[in-house]
Amino acid sequence: MRTKRHCRNPPPPSNQTPRRIGEDRISALPDAVLIHILSYLPVIDAVKTGVLSKRWARLWTWTPNLVFDQLGEWDEKSNNFVPFIDAFLVLHSSPKIQKLALDLDYKGKRLHLDSSLNKWLHFATRRAAEELNLQLSDLGYFHSWDFRGPVERYLLPSFIYTNNSMKRLDMSFIDVQPPDAVSWPFLQSLSIRSAFISESTIQKILLGSPQLNLLELNNCEGFDLLHIDSKSLKRLVIHGIWYPTWGTDVLQISAPNILSLEISGHFYKRKVQLLDLSSLVDVIINLQLWVEDRYCLLVEYSNILREILQKIRHVEKLTVGATSIKQIVTLATLAHQMY
Repeated sequence: MRTKRHCRNPPPPSNQTPRRIGEDRISALPDAVLIHILSYLPVIDAVKTGVLSKRWARLWTWTPNLVFDQLGEWDEKSNNFVPFIDAFLVLHSSPKIQKLALDLDYKGKRLHLDSSLNKWLHFATRRAAEELNLQLSDLGYFHSWDFRGPVERYLLPSFIYTNNSMKRLDMSFIDVQPPDAVSWPFLQSLSIRSAFISESTIQKILLGSPQLNLLELNNCEGFDLLHIDSKSLKRLVIHGIWYPTWGTDVLQISAPNILSLEISGHFYKRKVQLLDLSSLVDVIINLQLWVEDRYCLLVEYSNILREILQKIRHVEKLTVGATSIKQIVTLATLAHQMY
């Protein structure tokens, strides 16, 4: 008697094409997807993809995020960085960019960078960049730890102060001196580091930035009073003041509409005095006072903390950072030794 065989039904036909060994599935993606992928790469790496095939040859010229990092990707002594940026911007094809970021060693007139920086920023404004990140530094200045005397910074060009596309602006080692009124109607976040910025300039910026939500001043000079009556600004960050030769030894802060305040970093021979902060909800305190005399340090820091805490008794959330806690412990130990 023959045994009846039970055969399995064949699998249904697949709609997917069988994958071939060595198949380039990435290149099969639409141009828009490939350009989006390239936007996450540093520019120098995005350019290198142009040798992959004819399909990739000019895709990099459409990337919307232009990030040029001299300190992270180039030899410090290389002279090719500026020509590379010039050539890249000439070849760039997209009528609009999302971001221009420049991180480079700025040595003032010695490298004649001002004209190049002006040209690059003009390119960004013509292409309606929504984010500008301009991180300049003089390595000799920062490595010397000598913060006294004149400092040569890049003067932000006048055309930057009228911009209808910018939403975020981060910059360092800059002199901010608008010749007239500031017009940044869509700016939401402004971060300035190691810059000269006067009280009148701050007022111009606040007046011309009706959507500004965040203002961060990091180791800046040029002001003794921060009077902020903007109704849009909700978060203020003051990180350090290194410059003992400017103005008085007191920084006053009055901002009745802000909800969040952070005071951190090194305050070299500068006190912080809080005035009207009636809407404040969230505060971060992480400052360190620098005074040569240890007894003066004990007295000054105790007084500053006491005054700050008295002014922010109404807040819902208070965070005291590790730096402040460490200095409080150090001062308590010093007080015990002295008395």
